[in-house]
Amino acid sequence: MKDPNLHSTIKTLALGYLDYLRKLVEARGGTIPTRTVVEVLVEKAMFPVRDYQEPDYASLVSSSVREFVKSPELQAAVRAVLSNPDVTALLERKTYAQVDHSLTFEILQPLAVRLLEAQHGLEFSDKDFDLVFAQLEDCLESKVDKYLLLTPLSTFSMEMEEAVVGPFTLRKLAPSEIAAFNDIDASAMSFVRVMPQGPATCAIELTQSVGWDGKESPLTALNSDRFWWFVACLKLVKSGPVHYSSIWVRPSGWTGMTFRQGPLVPKTTAILGKYELAASDLPELQRYWKFVETFAGREQPFWHVAMFRFTDAIDRVRDDEALIDLWIACESLFGDETEQGELTYRLSLRLAHFVSSDPREREQIREAARDAYKGRSSLLHGARKLDAVKMRERRRKMEDLMRAALRKCVLEPSISHDQMLEKIEASIVG
Repeated sequence: MKDPNLHSTIKTLALGYLDYLRKLVEARGGTIPTRTVVEVLVEKAMFPVRDYQEPDYASLVSSSVREFVKSPELQAAVRAVLSNPDVTALLERKTYAQVDHSLTFEILQPLAVRLLEAQHGLEFSDKDFDLVFAQLEDCLESKVDKYLLLTPLSTFSMEMEEAVVGPFTLRKLAPSEIAAFNDIDASAMSFVRVMPQGPATCAIELTQSVGWDGKESPLTALNSDRFWWFVACLKLVKSGPVHYSSIWVRPSGWTGMTFRQGPLVPKTTAILGKYELAASDLPELQRYWKFVETFAGREQPFWHVAMFRFTDAIDRVRDDEALIDLWIACESLFGDETEQGELTYRLSLRLAHFVSSDPREREQIREAARDAYKGRSSLLHGARKLDAVKMRERRRKMEDLMRAALRKCVLEPSISHDQMLEKIEASIVG
């Protein structure tokens, strides 16, 4: 411990509060409030739901701690806590108008909840108190609030329990988290919201610290952008839909607010297939992230429209919509504002020469691209009858080609659009 005086004073308050709580609970018939915990298990293709009751210490504390702090016999201990300069700095920077209010909500309430949860009850434990007090001292010393930014991933699975790529952690969600992040409760109807694709069972996490003064948010535009770029990297690694709707912000330090940013109604995503991340995919994912992380929150590369359309296409439910997105991506990447004439020929030729150096492969790429463009034209010109099987195959081939093209763009970040087109034209002329 770094401050024995603060330790002693806080311990006095903790002991007094536990005694106060025991009397309060006894007066209520010995009953501690409970809350329902819902868990969603992952068993192959099944997701059984179970629920149980556990003590709701947060509710117990929030309904009693303010009255406890006002007790006359505690005022000496309260004044001793407020004389600590680090505590004073915390309360002043949190900008609460009432000292007893800020002391309650920034010091005593989180301390009491953490202590009760660590002890699993109302009996005081020196060992658990020292652990909780160390967390308080870390907060006072760092002068920051720590947060965890988390986004659940739909139609995504991973063979590892956890993986770290750059600043992000990918991990499987705990059963209670699966229920919470997918809004699943004990009723059977709550599962309808996540069908037919099933609940999100994995997530991406990012840690963030912000100052006590409240002038910055943990979820900045930069951090939102970083999540988008990371998911884009996942889609460059391999095929398969992977989508997120909301970013959750949860305190991981001493105090803080929980909130989320995202649409009220999540976007419908492709349900045919699932993204499966293997351990062998991680080096490639790390490689792409290393190149694209510099674009987050900054001036976008010339191929960002192509990347946006490509990532959007992968999550499309309809093959025709995906094909249109993929061809917009191709046109934005290989088109030229000054060009007129046969775009199909020029775009397919440039795509082939950019993706491959083998003459035979180039011809196959050209044919696949021209066929995909034919499907796009049929869609846009109102063809009455479309071959669903052929449309699915065109989508798959065009997705593979754009993935290959965008991989090259990512790994050559210094080249401009004009330089890329000049290089391709030189290859065509030969």
